[in-house]
Amino acid sequence: MHVVDLVIAAAAPSFAIIARDPAYLLRQEPIALLQYTAVGILAAMACLQLFGVPKILARFLSTEDVWQIVKAAAAAAALTGAFAFSPLSVDGVPRSLPFLHFLMLTAGFVSARWFRSEHFRRLDQPDQDASENVLIVGATRLAALYIRMLSCLPGPRQRVVAMLDDNPQMQGRSVSGVPVLGGTAKCEAVLTEYATHGVFIRRVLVAHADERSRDSAHRKLAACCAERGIRLEFLADRFLLEGDKSPEEVAETEVLASPNPASRYVSIRQALERIAAGAMLVVLTPALVLVALCVMIDVGAPIVFWQERVGRFGKPIFVHKFRTLCASVDRNGTPIPENKRLSRIGAALRATRLDELPQLYDIARGVMSLIGPRPLLPVDMPEDSFIRQQATPGITGWAQINGGKLITAEEKNALDEWYIAHVSPIIDLKIVLRTVRTTLCGDRRDEAAVQQALRHRAERLGAVGPVSSNADACGTKALIFRQNSA
Repeated sequence: MHVVDLVIAAAAPSFAIIARDPAYLLRQEPIALLQYTAVGILAAMACLQLFGVPKILARFLSTEDVWQIVKAAAAAAALTGAFAFSPLSVDGVPRSLPFLHFLMLTAGFVSARWFRSEHFRRLDQPDQDASENVLIVGATRLAALYIRMLSCLPGPRQRVVAMLDDNPQMQGRSVSGVPVLGGTAKCEAVLTEYATHGVFIRRVLVAHADERSRDSAHRKLAACCAERGIRLEFLADRFLLEGDKSPEEVAETEVLASPNPASRYVSIRQALERIAAGAMLVVLTPALVLVALCVMIDVGAPIVFWQERVGRFGKPIFVHKFRTLCASVDRNGTPIPENKRLSRIGAALRATRLDELPQLYDIARGVMSLIGPRPLLPVDMPEDSFIRQQATPGITGWAQINGGKLITAEEKNALDEWYIAHVSPIIDLKIVLRTVRTTLCGDRRDEAAVQQALRHRAERLGAVGPVSSNADACGTKALIFRQNSA
């Protein structure tokens, strides 16, 4: 039995009792809970072995595996409850504890394996290795095998982001962790929706038998790909063959990360931010649930909106937000005007920045920081973005508190570069305090800060006359930060 399962089995009764009544331990003697926990651990160990849960490979977690875990947790909770309410037990155990115990065991055992599964890695860490986004047409065994093969390849590789299949029984399901979003006729809508999230699909692979698909649906697919400049290929033609990219093309997609260590202050700050973000996710759970319910009622599923943006060193990252816009198309595939997609609740969430609460998760996993340049879509990245790419992107930053939506893209880039060159605890504290003011009162343009940042950028680029001694110090500091940036 894995040590993590032992910890979960031991902690589940306590979490269950706290979920039912947080003040229970203050009113009752802990002897009943200790006995219940001891029996619960023994029952969990026995049931996990009985249902073969330790033999489950976490990397390849499947629906059948989850069902086995659910049965093992139910049996363990039932055995423990039978002991708790038998004549041999002591009084003081609530009647609802076995059911809550079952929920905690199930959530713990499944989560422990989910976070180690290939499916979770595919959702959480695709930015490490992907060089091209791919759409597969045809939920076949060949497609499933191809997806698994891609996950085993080292270095830059393709990432299958979605699948299409004309079989209604396959739609709404997933193949090797990749969702089947609909039939071939929805190709245009799917490409548009993913582009909205910043995920641009560059290749469509047809996984059906090599019949060259002469029906009208595939002719429309070919026309759609031709219109968007997307390569359309048959998977059978290239399966188990060398990739059609030259070494030079692959090298262009690789992002070179600097091995230099982060500056001490920024490194310590980001470590503390990750700890604080994890704690805030727990503390703000009621607020997260409330906002999620509002989004579900107002916009519908999915609740969380994600975009692929540019992170540190130019690596793509996933940024999460609560959804504030309806889908770009309705149920019939008809496009919805942009001015009608934002609802009142969505506008309120944006105004109060509550839609950005899921980014605490991005901070906790280390791809974002609390303070830093905002992560941009690839199409919005300025041409001269080397400096801003040396810093970990943040939820709030110098550009957000000195203008936000009231400044141009050039001014934002200049403000972000100024912050990177002058990062310090005092400036970070100022950003945090003024972020609160901006959230409550709205964006305000600080003309002095904007002009200062533009002058700093102009001096860096050599577009103005001799640089003053103060600017020399700033330039030196910027060079040091580029070498030891976080």
